Amino acid sequence: MDKLKRIKSKINGANPQSTLIELNNTGVLYGVTRYGGNSVDDLGVIYRIDTIRNNTFTVIHHFTNNTGCHPVSPLVFDNDVFLFGSTIRCGQFGYGNLFRFNLSDHTFNIIYEFHDIANPVNLFLDTNSGLLYGVTGVGSSTFYGSVFTVDIRHKIPSTTFKQLFSFNYGVGAFPSNLILVNSSLYINTQIFGRFGGGTLIKMDLDGKNAELIYAFGGDKALGCCPWGQLV
Repeated sequence: MDKLKRIKSKINGANPQSTLIELNNTGVLYGVTRYGGNSVDDLGVIYRIDTIRNNTFTVIHHFTNNTGCHPVSPLVFDNDVFLFGSTIRCGQFGYGNLFRFNLSDHTFNIIYEFHDIANPVNLFLDTNSGLLYGVTGVGSSTFYGSVFTVDIRHKIPSTTFKQLFSFNYGVGAFPSNLILVNSSLYINTQIFGRFGGGTLIKMDLDGKNAELIYAFGGDKALGCCPWGQLV
């Protein structure tokens, strides 16, 4: 009986790990859970909460082995019609994907399957250009993570995918988040760098001119190993 209760409770998702986003000041929130859903494999869901209508909770998508699974990055909006997000496992090659979800008809489409770099953990959308930027936990030339971009408004987004930067022991490893500020990308890494406690890196939008802004770990009282979204 206890087992049945636990399974039932996970139908609406479990273990949300990313930031909630609000649709155009409507009071409607969207998010993802890493686990739970209607699969016995606990593959995750996309959910909606209407804070105006008594905090009504609705699951709008259940992830599967085919659609990708275990989303951990925050969702992003484009034109208040589409949600874009990523998964870190499952899919064609088992390394996760980028997806588009239509809020009008709940159509789910995969726009890129990861196979060289893998495990996307954070996304940021430049709404002016339509370029989606992201970071992964694994890079092609290193095992320390990478930065990528894809044009989500292109007719075939997968053809525009580019790896912009690979992290290494010196600049920091395993990026946790990124943000676009004044035409530059700012990215945190969780470990390595000068003092071993992670770094804050700045780079151009094409991945060039990477610059160390701050190395964590030199003084543990000032924090180390950054995780969470830059704002």
